[in-house]
Amino acid sequence: MVIILSSVQLLVTIGLLFSNLCQGSLENDFIQKRGAKANIIHKLKPADIKHVGGMGDSYTAAIDSWSVGGDGTLVTSITLPNILKMFNPNVNGFSSKTGKGFNVAQGGSPSKSLLGQAKKLVSEMKLKLSSVQFQSDWKIVTILHGGVDLLNYLTDINGFSVNNYISNLKIALEYLRDNLPRTLVNLVTVQNVVDVANDMISDPKCKSASGTQVFAAVPTILKNVVRQVAINFQTASKQLVDSGIFDTKLDFTVVSQALMEKQGVPKASDGSIDGTYFSNDCIHYSKKGHETAAIELWNNMMQKVGSKTDHWTMRTELRCPSDDGYIYTSKNSV
Repeated sequence: MVIILSSVQLLVTIGLLFSNLCQGSLENDFIQKRGAKANIIHKLKPADIKHVGGMGDSYTAAIDSWSVGGDGTLVTSITLPNILKMFNPNVNGFSSKTGKGFNVAQGGSPSKSLLGQAKKLVSEMKLKLSSVQFQSDWKIVTILHGGVDLLNYLTDINGFSVNNYISNLKIALEYLRDNLPRTLVNLVTVQNVVDVANDMISDPKCKSASGTQVFAAVPTILKNVVRQVAINFQTASKQLVDSGIFDTKLDFTVVSQALMEKQGVPKASDGSIDGTYFSNDCIHYSKKGHETAAIELWNNMMQKVGSKTDHWTMRTELRCPSDDGYIYTSKNSV
């Protein structure tokens, strides 16, 4: 079942509709939560999730970010943790006004920082969780990274190469696999920053924004080079996940979430760029953008591997879990 709304602003309506229309799923998950929890990653349900974490750059580092922010509830702020609270009100680890939680993302960081972030995440969880919680509680970690590499590619084509990006990603994911039990990693495919920036240049508020001014001065031929590198980043990261090297354990997996692969800037009803999804710096998301990204991420999690939406649908929909209630992985999507 799909919930369709006309505006991402209708937070209360979203929360109430999700609660009412997904009631069967919510009730089943609460029953399942009180009983036996999932014993393997491919039977993981939303109510099994006890802890959330985030890795990446400034798109994730914000305390109210789409993937790991958790202030308020679903009726006041749409984020992945607040959606998960509908299934397990005791989920923790999200970032909020009172602390970063298990959000170890670093604003402005290149992909070579990912291993350090992975080590910090494991260290933070070991510090803040009991040994029993660390070993037996289910966790979900969302990673979005690569934008900084793409923006700096032309300054160092070797340092920010596709091979280096994938190597950095692989090492970090291997560390999580080997050191963070009972974890599902959402690996969000990096957005094509060239396409987003090209759209934002036409927004009036971005005429004086330093980032878009710099981008506007880049020759088209060079923009096309970076656009192709972004596509190569996307392809290589999916191939890394599809290789199966992260499916060797029953309590860990990595799932590619495609919601940002072909993301552009949403259009207004008159066909013009709707810059309200981005903040005044014309680079980072506004609250509206964070909430839309959260909806799209959740929907990707509810879609089978191989059938995931690769762009923002802009229908502000929240999908109910399927009949089996599982978060989709490569193994349970068959």
